[in-house]
Amino acid sequence: AKSIPGAQVFATDIFPEVLKIAKQNAVKNQLDISFFEDDIVNPKALNDSSQFDIIVSNPPYIRNMEKELMHANVLQNEPHPALFVPNSNALIFYSAICDFALQKLKIGGWLYFEINENLSSETSELIQTKGFTNIELKKDLFGKYRMMRGQKE
Repeated sequence: AKSIPGAQVFATDIFPEVLKIAKQNAVKNQLDISFFEDDIVNPKALNDSSQFDIIVSNPPYIRNMEKELMHANVLQNEPHPALFVPNSNALIFYSAICDFALQKLKIGGWLYFEINENLSSETSELIQTKGFTNIELKKDLFGKYRMMRGQKE
């Protein structure tokens, strides 16, 4: 919102306490952002004709079997539902976000994700199967695939 003056920005989360902090940060930074409490797996907000140029998401993506690899400070300070997904359905949120983006993105719009480095191939296959094109994986500062984007055609 700060980097693109005049942009209309929406933000959503399932946790009211997260939205409360986000709203405080928006006020502190003098940003005009519309916030919605919602569950992307069963979205209710923004069920209107809104269309977006860009959708950015950092959904839960750490499989339960990867918990033991997490730093203690993350496990102690982050709500576990914001981090972990079932081992058997690790891409549940990516699938739901893709479905939402197919409805809400304008033609030519972009979908950006933070991803699980261990599931980069599976996530790429999923968004390609959903119909996104120009899929690109990006590495983080440690050389691990952690970001992905795809375009709606």
